[in-house]
Amino acid sequence: MPPRPSSRLRPAPTEPWLAADRERGRWLRGVEPFAELRAQQPADVPPLLAEAERLAAGGAWLIGLLSFEAVAAFAPLAGALQRPRGDFPLAWFRAYRDVAWLPAPPRPTGCAEVGPLQPDWDYAAYQRRFDRTREYIAAGDIYQVNLTFPRRAAFAGDPYALAHQLWSLAGPCYGAYIADERWAVGSSSPELFFTRAGDWLTTRPMKGTRPRGRWPAEDDSLAEQLALSAKDRAENLMIVDLLRNDLGRIATPGSVCVTEPFTLEAYPTVWQQTTTVRARSGVSLADAFAALFPCASVIGAPKYRALQIIGELEPTPRNAYCGAIGWVGPGRQASFGVAIRTAQIDRGTGTLRFDTGSGLVWDSTAVDEYAECAQKAAVLTASRELFDLLETLRWRPGEGYFLLDAHLDRLRDSAAMLSFVFDWSTIAGALDAAAHGWSTAQRVRLTLTALGRPTATAAPLAPLPAPYTARLAPTAVDPADRSLYHKTTARARYDAARAAADASDALLHNTAGDATEFTIGNLVFERDGQRYTPPLRCGLLPGVYRAHLLATGAVHQAPLRVDEIEAVDRLWMVNAVREWVPVTWLG
Repeated sequence: MPPRPSSRLRPAPTEPWLAADRERGRWLRGVEPFAELRAQQPADVPPLLAEAERLAAGGAWLIGLLSFEAVAAFAPLAGALQRPRGDFPLAWFRAYRDVAWLPAPPRPTGCAEVGPLQPDWDYAAYQRRFDRTREYIAAGDIYQVNLTFPRRAAFAGDPYALAHQLWSLAGPCYGAYIADERWAVGSSSPELFFTRAGDWLTTRPMKGTRPRGRWPAEDDSLAEQLALSAKDRAENLMIVDLLRNDLGRIATPGSVCVTEPFTLEAYPTVWQQTTTVRARSGVSLADAFAALFPCASVIGAPKYRALQIIGELEPTPRNAYCGAIGWVGPGRQASFGVAIRTAQIDRGTGTLRFDTGSGLVWDSTAVDEYAECAQKAAVLTASRELFDLLETLRWRPGEGYFLLDAHLDRLRDSAAMLSFVFDWSTIAGALDAAAHGWSTAQRVRLTLTALGRPTATAAPLAPLPAPYTARLAPTAVDPADRSLYHKTTARARYDAARAAADASDALLHNTAGDATEFTIGNLVFERDGQRYTPPLRCGLLPGVYRAHLLATGAVHQAPLRVDEIEAVDRLWMVNAVREWVPVTWLG
């Protein structure tokens, strides 16, 4: 059947769209656009998908999306979501004669300006809807529902620049960028909706979230909490059962299988739990969407009643959010992400919306779920500063690099937590090459880019000022700031504190009134014959030499209040280049 008039082929603008092929670690950018398909009415969606599949069978590549409200196109859920749909397209694809395969999306030429992000619902408004959801669960209407709401901000500039920022902060994702003269959608979704490779369909629902830690031990603890959480496993299993049933409607009998259950995936701001479900099926693209769309993880269970409740509790359409976004290619290839972590920009009004949500079950709490939504939104407001990872080492003739393995261990841990590429042999090779020809002690600066490129530079090790003096930094640090726990080239905070101190160094302190560290090393203080260093939770770098001193029992951990500094017996600045440096306190 040809597309109906409202989804007719139209000449396509030349601005390229992009989508990620996460399974192969690459991106595709459209080349030679020749048509655009758009559906505004539910009845137009299935024929549009049929036309997209026909074009792909002829060698074309298509990038596009289905909005959440496109559920109205597919039985048996067609009548469940009763609310206004708005004017965002229900389905929207662009067809290309070819694609360029890229290792990463191109850098933007413009910039994006985002105003303060404000939630549509404050906590009280969320609590009311949360309580209503609990009533439905208690009455037996549902087991789970995914409750979502938007955050909005003024927007100016280049929407692609914002999309690129999301991708750079999100780590590996099912990303995409789709835009025209009015709408722009940039998705950094971590969640697979489905891939199709020939006659095999693969889904990977995502249920279960924890924030990332500030340092490796805390991060591991939060991951373990998620792995052992009975509540999160129950939610995950509930969605997996729904997807098994959905796939079973279109699968070859006996081919539905669950693999990689309850897998933890690390992203820059959160841990997520996923399970993979696969099935063999030769059905059309339209029939696959009819069976699976929308993904069960963004609706709830049972799906029809959950959609009805979503229509009651969420007054505005989700549009692209929680729909499907991705690509279709020749040879029955397709890959779609669930459109979460997705920015939607209306150029006409100069507004940005960024929705978040969570799955609610009987033992959920409003406080935790509202906080989870804020954690998921953090990817949009995370630091936009570009930086490299940094290690500062000492090299001496006959000794080589002091505590080299400990330095590389810390670099590896930060790379893992911040989604940097790390290859031990490449980095060790750069350090070995740099050391060729040295005959005197060196202070070595090792940097690592996000793509894993190391650079080692060195200068002769010069003496520090004597006496080494210090004053209190003028501004407190926030222990919740994850950047405090990783050594990077983003040094403005430390440089400013040192410049303001009018001394050899500045002693940083946190918002709770605890001393934390110096700008180039950790703090050690002596009290009653015992030496101590502040614990990591105060907000400080896990220094390599600090870790060595703790491991050997030379120091112990204890907090030091700022108003107690004058009462301690001695102070030192310690690091792996200088080891112990006595400090003269100037106040």
